[in-house]
Amino acid sequence: MAGDDMTLRAAGKDDVLTPAELPSGTKYVAAAAAAETSFVSDGEGGVLMVEGVEFPGCVKVGRAAAEPAVVEPAAPWAARGQEPFWSIAIDPSEIVLTYDLGAQTYRTATPAPEAIDGGRRYKGDPPVLVVTALTKTCFDSMSGLPYPEQVSVQYGEQAFKGCGGDPQVLLAGDEWVVEDVNGAGAPDGARLTLGLGTAKGRVNGGSGCNTYGATYSVCGDGMQIGPVMTYEKACPPVLMDIEQKFQTALGAANAYTDDETGALVLTGPGSARILARQ
Repeated sequence: MAGDDMTLRAAGKDDVLTPAELPSGTKYVAAAAAAETSFVSDGEGGVLMVEGVEFPGCVKVGRAAAEPAVVEPAAPWAARGQEPFWSIAIDPSEIVLTYDLGAQTYRTATPAPEAIDGGRRYKGDPPVLVVTALTKTCFDSMSGLPYPEQVSVQYGEQAFKGCGGDPQVLLAGDEWVVEDVNGAGAPDGARLTLGLGTAKGRVNGGSGCNTYGATYSVCGDGMQIGPVMTYEKACPPVLMDIEQKFQTALGAANAYTDDETGALVLTGPGSARILARQ
């Protein structure tokens, strides 16, 4: 559950189900599914249907979940969306919403954030403006740049959806261990790493034989990695080969994301691809 919506993870994909009240209970329905995917809740359990196939009745098990803790971002925090373009900035004292291509602005005092499953919500009193931020990777609809949060804004009768937070949060980590280079895996005995958390704007680590270092930046439509500098110690051919492929793929990387397992994936032109995890 996240706010009023439910996310169903089944058959290797996620569906967002929106609620519709019933005389007794609530039915959550996936609008995008070709065949009906839904969950009818009666409070203590319910009936699940996935792409037209009904499953045996469900019952609630385990203890009630603990109240989620509010995880506040570093101030100031910002979010934005496209079609139509809008943006919002939140600091400890004020929320500023800009919309209608920048022609309209609404300002209000920042309320204390409310903890919800998967994120937080800002809601004033009266709730003229409601901002919901969920910790789930979001892709800008124009640039494709990934952000760490999915954001929805309700302002009166107007609703906006977009992405929020610092894109570099997805890269944070003192050491990511590389598991795959260009879809061919990594040979046994080759330790390949990405260190992205030791100094902002720099990546360093081991590339199988030698250590390396490079600068990087996150720009409007992805990332850019500067020339990869490395030592030139000789190693067995298998390690020299994976090192060359890794450093070439790293230098070519111009986009990044995290996959459904939490792995970091860097991609570039052609088959350039690096998958790593902490």
